[in-house]
Amino acid sequence: MLMAVASPAGIGPSRLFRAELGLSFDGPRIEMERPEATLAALRRAAAMGVPRAFFFLGELTAQGKMPGGARYAVALFEQGWAWGDPDCAAHLVMLYQMGRGIDEDDPKRNPEALRELARQSTIGGSPLGTYLYAEYLDKGLGKPNARVSRSTRSHAQALYRQSAQDGNALAKRWCREHDVPY
Repeated sequence: MLMAVASPAGIGPSRLFRAELGLSFDGPRIEMERPEATLAALRRAAAMGVPRAFFFLGELTAQGKMPGGARYAVALFEQGWAWGDPDCAAHLVMLYQMGRGIDEDDPKRNPEALRELARQSTIGGSPLGTYLYAEYLDKGLGKPNARVSRSTRSHAQALYRQSAQDGNALAKRWCREHDVPY
């Protein structure tokens, strides 16, 4: 993925790698040596439709490290998801759940829609999306009058485990609290 972005946008893979580490949802944040250069490179990549650039810019905006606020962060994540970045979809689920950057009566906040968005981010390989979808299954969220069956709980547990194996801190904590090896 880094090499695909490096060539057309003129972005060095090492800069994107540092951005990936610095912006990872669960991991430690690192200081960028030249944040203005990194932001400029990300903006160029986003202008070219590079999905991961929208994720980085959305995350910076959601964290308040870039101007624009929650609505702008949502717009960036929505653009990234439209281009296929599953982590953008997972972050949209979280922002929509919290009511950040979206009107309270927006149909995107509907639990069924959120569950489906989490499912789609899981299919795309997002560790956070996998955790969120497991949570929807495990708690019967997003399904009217849902009764959680054993097979659904088992499926949710497998998703929690997968998300933990993929490095999601929330899933790791869930696995530890429920004695599920990962």
